[in-house]
Amino acid sequence: MKTKPTKFFVWKRFLSVLLVCSIALSAIACTQDPPSPNPDTDTTAPEVEGNAIDLSGYTIVIPIAQTRSVTQASNSLQTQLKENASVDIKIQKDSEGKESAKEILIGATNRTSSETLLQSLGDKEYAVVFEGDKIILLG
Repeated sequence: MKTKPTKFFVWKRFLSVLLVCSIALSAIACTQDPPSPNPDTDTTAPEVEGNAIDLSGYTIVIPIAQTRSVTQASNSLQTQLKENASVDIKIQKDSEGKESAKEILIGATNRTSSETLLQSLGDKEYAVVFEGDKIILLG
């Protein structure tokens, strides 16, 4: 018999996902080269070194029946990526459009990657997984 999660549990889960997103964003932002001192004369694109992830072309995918915490986490991730990494990522429900290789899956989407990972998680567990070009945040 499943019980309805308490507000505290939902809030705790949201904060956990937000913390993981912030850590991932920090890792991405810290590994990029600093901007050129004179952008008017520099026409070369900065090279990405280390474990940085090029997030251009990615989409944040959320379940069609998302919870409030998934909505808040996806909106917060989109805002943080725009402000800190200058990347504008679209949010779409999993029922919209076709599945693509470059997706950030948040919550229990209808994607095979989310469904497989969800089956391996226990109660109150969460995971951040890189599967090919997909990033999966689930818990």
